[in-house]
Amino acid sequence: MNEFLRLDSLHSTLIIAIDDGIPRVLHWGEILPTDEIAGALAEGLTRPTPHAGLECEAPIGLMADAGRGYSGHPGLALHRAGQDFLTDLRVHDRRHTDVEITLDLADEPAGVAVTLAYRIYPDCDVLEATTHITNTGSTPLQLDWCASIIVPVPGRIAELIASGGRWCREFVLDRTELPVRSWLAENRTGRTSHQNVPALTLGSVGFSETDGLLMGAALAWSGNHRILLDRLADGRRVLHCGALFLPGEIILAPGAGFDAPKAFTTCSTAGLGGYSANWHRFTRTYILPQMNGPRKVHLNTWEAVYFDHDIPILKRLADSAAAIGVERFILDDGWFLNRSDDHRALGDWVPDPSKYPDGLTPLISHVHGLGMDFGLWVEPEMVNPDSELFRAHPDWILHQPGRSPITGRHQYVLDLARPEVFTYLLAALDQLLTKNEIAYLKWDMNRDLTAPGHHGVASVDRQTRGVYRLIDELRSRHPTVEIESCASGGARADLGILQRTHRVWPSDCNDALERIAILRGFGLYLPPEIMGAHIGPSPAHTTGRKLDFGFQAAIALFGHFGLELDVTALSEADRTLLARWIARYKHYRPLLHGGVSVRLEPDDPGMVANGVIAQDRGEALVCCARVTTSSAIITPPLRITGLDPGSRYSVRIIERTDHHSRQMRATTKFIDGETISLSGAALAACGVQLPNLAPESAVLIHIIR
Repeated sequence: MNEFLRLDSLHSTLIIAIDDGIPRVLHWGEILPTDEIAGALAEGLTRPTPHAGLECEAPIGLMADAGRGYSGHPGLALHRAGQDFLTDLRVHDRRHTDVEITLDLADEPAGVAVTLAYRIYPDCDVLEATTHITNTGSTPLQLDWCASIIVPVPGRIAELIASGGRWCREFVLDRTELPVRSWLAENRTGRTSHQNVPALTLGSVGFSETDGLLMGAALAWSGNHRILLDRLADGRRVLHCGALFLPGEIILAPGAGFDAPKAFTTCSTAGLGGYSANWHRFTRTYILPQMNGPRKVHLNTWEAVYFDHDIPILKRLADSAAAIGVERFILDDGWFLNRSDDHRALGDWVPDPSKYPDGLTPLISHVHGLGMDFGLWVEPEMVNPDSELFRAHPDWILHQPGRSPITGRHQYVLDLARPEVFTYLLAALDQLLTKNEIAYLKWDMNRDLTAPGHHGVASVDRQTRGVYRLIDELRSRHPTVEIESCASGGARADLGILQRTHRVWPSDCNDALERIAILRGFGLYLPPEIMGAHIGPSPAHTTGRKLDFGFQAAIALFGHFGLELDVTALSEADRTLLARWIARYKHYRPLLHGGVSVRLEPDDPGMVANGVIAQDRGEALVCCARVTTSSAIITPPLRITGLDPGSRYSVRIIERTDHHSRQMRATTKFIDGETISLSGAALAACGVQLPNLAPESAVLIHIIR
């Protein structure tokens, strides 16, 4: 006899069916009527039995067990020295509230017990899945794979969006049709990676920002991972997300347990924009640590001075930054013992007496005297071979005995599973924060994990949990310190690290033209205010492209705004321009960081537009940037969706970053900055005509009810 368990959010319904003890997802998607008869739904979805198959089709259980004949990828892959390699988990207890379903499953012959918990966040339409495995047998159990979540994929789903890229080109969105066979993305870098974001988005045919069914899942994990869309010959499709284990990495002693990383899933019938809004609400409300106030304007010293630290120069830089409105001064790499370049000194976390003879206090006091917070760069997980720490403890690194360790950026990775390493790092960081009034840590991690061995055993899982534990313990001692997750740019941005850090450095590329695509890709899952967005030098450090500060500012405005350049070397006109943009960021900060992000869809392929709309739809700020020339001499009007159709709005262009007036012989009053009044319906259906922008320029539009 079937049993049905149900959870509802504002727009979504989960129904789990339990048949003969086997639990499966009957429905996850659009909300169903509260009086829907689950038994009738199950009957209506029962599949016929084809020829050349099993007598009874194997169900896709919540762990996709192979023990009932399921031929797809199992949710659990385990064995005891080659034995007990199948599971057939059955429910023996369940607990059900309005927001959570907990199922205790067991397979006595295999000696395995699993506890699954599904929690719905009604205000976000997000479902959380947690999985705990216990070895109930009498011999060690090797775990080779454990899906954190398994989601059946409806037949309407026809396209996917994967996200990834490379160093300095992170979060690129790749939209394709679903393949005829299975789709797989694996990350083996030991961190979240530049290449593969641990998430996947699926959509109905031709979905847009405002229309179509979207669903997807994201893994809260900063180590190796696997995202699999499994497609069976019988037409069924299943999405798996989970941590990827190296050979022999997870072996459970009798009675021992393992908590898989959490995973989350959401769905929306309001297009890609509604789908992203679910993730943003959830991340803001339930994932991110609490902020101590608004997100302050940063000045990071890296692209201003690099390793050349000189206190008088840094003080002048701080003076100039404060004069234009900067709120936080962050001292980047180069401040600690013997750190003259990236070949040496990682691990020796004390101020370099040759640069800071009285420690950091004089500089910090100067910064505070200017009304700014002080932040500091650290890279705790790493050590250079040329360092006092490595010379004293060469055995403290991740490595494989008998093999020469491999350097990356001239550094090794410290083994955080060793108690003495953990203790050393916690003490060093704690001392820095105790002795100095530091409000912010830029926590970097500049290389992949290669040969990640702990006493000869693969240890990415231990290392990742060690990083989490280190940050958690440090935050418990210094709860007001904000922490940025940086990893050669955006190689550690996920819902796991964000439970303990406050923002992400999404890319080492500050080129605003490249940042447009990074912003859109980052925003698929994560709210834009946690994305560090800095104005850098021209030409750009990583691309050599020359972009004016106005264009850079228009793009950076929609992230966590900051500067990364030598302000003292700028002209008075440029400093005035930056001061104006900083003031604008502060003015619109509540809207930018609390509103609903929208990715608009210009009818001109050479234009990219995005914006933020207030939660009550009373105000909006929109940026439209030209990235290439167009085949049309006049671009079509920009349609602005997401506002209240029945409300009337004042609409005005408040900034243009182009200086190419020769592109137009005559303009209009609106283009010249005059306010016009339009309904939300007219803005969505008809739009507004923008000036003829030159490439690498933008307009900023303010809209208020």
